[in-house]
Amino acid sequence: MSDHFKTLGEGDFAISVDYLVAISEFASECGMTPQQVLKDSSIPLNALINSNVRIRHGSMQQVILNVINGLDDPLLAIKYGKRLTISRHGVLGFAIQSSQSLLDAASVLKTFIQTRSGGGDELVFEVIGDSACLSVQAINQPLSAEVGLFNTLSTFISIETISRWLAGKTQQHVDTEILLTFDAPCEIPEDILSPGLTIKFNQDKNVLRCPLDYLQEPLASANPSLFDEAKKECEIELVQLSIDTDITTKVRTLFRNHVNKTPTIDLIADEMNMSPRTLKRKLHDANTSYQKIKDSERFTRAIGLLENTKNTVEQIANALGYSDASNFTKAFKNWAEMSPNEYRIQVNSERG
Repeated sequence: MSDHFKTLGEGDFAISVDYLVAISEFASECGMTPQQVLKDSSIPLNALINSNVRIRHGSMQQVILNVINGLDDPLLAIKYGKRLTISRHGVLGFAIQSSQSLLDAASVLKTFIQTRSGGGDELVFEVIGDSACLSVQAINQPLSAEVGLFNTLSTFISIETISRWLAGKTQQHVDTEILLTFDAPCEIPEDILSPGLTIKFNQDKNVLRCPLDYLQEPLASANPSLFDEAKKECEIELVQLSIDTDITTKVRTLFRNHVNKTPTIDLIADEMNMSPRTLKRKLHDANTSYQKIKDSERFTRAIGLLENTKNTVEQIANALGYSDASNFTKAFKNWAEMSPNEYRIQVNSERG
């Protein structure tokens, strides 16, 4: 791992902070606060706004366990895996997108998986007859079976979802199987899975299997020169690509474009060429709301302003769209379990 990155938390392997941010955003959209997500993980709140850090696997597992317990949703791994679209995987996603075929992409994934996992996953890709099989095994022991299932299933769902998107087969039937060594958390509804995908539990090993000819088809996004460049850069973290089509990510991206003010849902809906009512419905279908996203984004802005400026609490409250400093302080306490001034003192103390 490059010395360019600082590692946070506890554990042997240092994972890309992108995944901490992704699961924190997902949890916040479902009603969890950042403090609840990071509880007992030894990860500071400012990790959510720092791209130059990596998260130790033990602490990341604690975050996952917090989210599993907090949301109590047996389908959580599948829903979260679908959120891990190609832009969430940094430069590795870039290399995969630029590959000539999914078969080439699988080879890239196998070679460079450690740029994302920090060495915590062992991945094997092999062709057996007319099928391609991708198996994954965590080198580290998970905190619990629930965490192990979450990590494995969300990884496979992400890979399977991205593969269909790249191949232009998101709505087409493709005979694909996910085999898992874990017990089934519940009966998996068919309508939550991609067409043709089945999941089998209590198997001998963890495998994602699909037809070989499916992987051999050329990709429309193939770009040899970009592929070569991405391969060279797979040892460092790059700025994420704006490819994610998830409704919540779109809303977050537009929200972040309004640097000096807090946009209303009417303004965001207008920028998305839809009515506020339609946007509310779409966010509701994604199990969140504009208010939850706004609260999450304002918290992220708040810790950035508290750490990187000398603005008073009153000035920060005004910049974030609060009617007064007391309302901002109350909201910040709900997020961080401390006041804005207490947080600033703590950060300054840590910096020496």
